[in-house]
Amino acid sequence: MSWKALKDEVEVRALSFAAAVDEFIRCATGSVPQRAERLLALHPAIASASFHTALVLAALYGNHDIALRLVARGAKDELSRLEQFIAACARGDAAGAHARLEAEPSLRAELRPEHHRMLHRPAESGNAAVLATMLSCGFDPDARDKDRVTPLHRAAMAGHVAAVRVLLASGADVHAMDDMFSATPLVWAVEGRGHPQGDADHVGVARLLIAAGSSVEWQPPEGAPGPERTLEGLLDLRRAAGDAG
Repeated sequence: MSWKALKDEVEVRALSFAAAVDEFIRCATGSVPQRAERLLALHPAIASASFHTALVLAALYGNHDIALRLVARGAKDELSRLEQFIAACARGDAAGAHARLEAEPSLRAELRPEHHRMLHRPAESGNAAVLATMLSCGFDPDARDKDRVTPLHRAAMAGHVAAVRVLLASGADVHAMDDMFSATPLVWAVEGRGHPQGDADHVGVARLLIAAGSSVEWQPPEGAPGPERTLEGLLDLRRAAGDAG
């Protein structure tokens, strides 16, 4: 076991039960399902402590395996019809989601703003299959968070070409600007390129965004951090993407 894994295990075991429930929900709705599974193994009673909240959140955020483990440990599967539809979308079960929509077309209209914002997670992680399922079921490709950030901003910054392609095909606004930096997804790709992770392809993302009509200019708002560096990065990314400007 690595030092990091050992440290993580000690932290998990040291949590009080109440803290373990909170941490389980955080992990089950985030990108650390393995930690959620360890917490559930150490604290089986999580399944019955606020079980509905834990089960619903795990299901809605696409962590189907964790949801199944909760049910196996005693949590009752009492998801509403809308929650079942969203859960199918969030795990990329296109057939199941479309079957529910066909049976109840009104489900699409019942989606609330917080549901549409769930697109940010697969956009940021690059899960194009989940994005495609959610978008085909009526989720808003331009769903904005509190800072007016869109899923396209998230996918562009992470360098996920397939996710960007799916969002653009569904009508995502290539000109959308956030409220923090007044920046388009192309500018977010510049920032992401400075801190690439995994198989990120920011040049490929830039090609898609520019081909879709994105502005290749940026007017930094007052107080923007390091605007010169970002503008230089924007020019460099444009050149790498084959934009002659």
